[in-house]
Amino acid sequence: MPDPNSALAAKLREALFRKGWPGAPAGRVVREVAEHWEDLEAEGREEGLDATAAAQRADERLGDVDGLVRQLADTFCRASYAGRHPWLCFLLLPLLGVIGWFIGWAMVGLGLSELLIQLKLMEEPLYRSETLVTWGAEAIWYSGMILVPLLAWRWATRSFCGHKWGWIACAICAAHGLFNFIHVSTQMVQWGYSVSWNLHWSGALTPLAAVGLAHLWERYQRSRAFAASWRVALLAGLLTAATATGCASGKAKQKEALHRGWIGGEYAEAKAGQMTGPNAVAAFPRELKNVQSAGILITGLRTNTPAFLGGLREGDLILKAGPHVTKSISAFRKSVAATCPGTTLALSLYRDGETLEQPVTVGTEIYQQWHAFNLGLMLSPKVDLWPDPTFSWIAVGYACKARWLDLASPEAQFIQQCHAPEGGLDSGPSWQLWLGLVGFSGYERILQQYVNLE
Repeated sequence: MPDPNSALAAKLREALFRKGWPGAPAGRVVREVAEHWEDLEAEGREEGLDATAAAQRADERLGDVDGLVRQLADTFCRASYAGRHPWLCFLLLPLLGVIGWFIGWAMVGLGLSELLIQLKLMEEPLYRSETLVTWGAEAIWYSGMILVPLLAWRWATRSFCGHKWGWIACAICAAHGLFNFIHVSTQMVQWGYSVSWNLHWSGALTPLAAVGLAHLWERYQRSRAFAASWRVALLAGLLTAATATGCASGKAKQKEALHRGWIGGEYAEAKAGQMTGPNAVAAFPRELKNVQSAGILITGLRTNTPAFLGGLREGDLILKAGPHVTKSISAFRKSVAATCPGTTLALSLYRDGETLEQPVTVGTEIYQQWHAFNLGLMLSPKVDLWPDPTFSWIAVGYACKARWLDLASPEAQFIQQCHAPEGGLDSGPSWQLWLGLVGFSGYERILQQYVNLE
């Protein structure tokens, strides 16, 4: 007659544990199956069978343990909401959970700061301290990346969905942590999804390490033979060490710095009789209209830029950059940026009624690129029906900024003093696309600009 310590009960208990069942329900099912086996064995004895034959027939009537476990798991799983809707509970809700955790606690922090100011317990808001905002945002972010996967793991086991769905929820949180980023500067917190190759590995490893340790602890509680869990222990240890290393190096790790050509200066598009935007000049030399219809007018030039050192002056009209005709600022900027720093870019100019060729040695601009994916209602108060290339149809639109800003200019230095004391210049969205509830944007951060000496 089996008891909870018999081979049959032990096999059934182990099979249920492998399915991820909680300890108390698994123990209760084992006891009920043991009692049912006793009833079947007693029924065989009453029919005149000996002990061995009665036990054998009880095993046959009870069926295979694996099949019994599958039947029990299916029955108990369908009795819970998560078991009936696992795709919703373990694919969508964990992602919404980590996003809602960060946004919710960030709003609580802002509200608490304002409350302390109203009570005159603080002189200025907490968010004025960049260090405090950085550590606060990191604490909220990492706590969510630990607690939400753990809650999803516990929900999966308590709803009899098994370890599979718990690990799926953990993988969703890990994918969120891999691409999600937080960038804090004075009076500005950027939060979104980066699509660059510089991925957030510590954010991806954090939920994996948390759930791995939870799995290890669960196995340890259920089995006295701790050595049987060495594989899980090894995996959790490696993930924990990797997470600790990633978190420790997260402050020192910087976004990849990129290099491109730069000549400096301020520019406007010159087109005869056409106004295409705030940076356009509705004028163009008559003698050039048969050659081309637009050019780039130099409206501002500092003496320490490659453009000035190369012979360009304010009032010059740039007609070509290399072999390319310059009809827009964005096209001219691409031509300059694509030129290797330190090499010469041949510019065709119109100055004082004459066309001349002026070679310019291109300088170097070091910058970082950030990309963000945003969710939320995004509406533009402006209406611009004609795409040129920017347009705005309230809930749908595209905007781009093709303006240079020299780090040595008074405007850039003022912005740095107010918003970027740690160095560099946030240029804001260089392009932005919004489609109702979904938005994409690209940001640039200018780190350094310098002249390449020949």
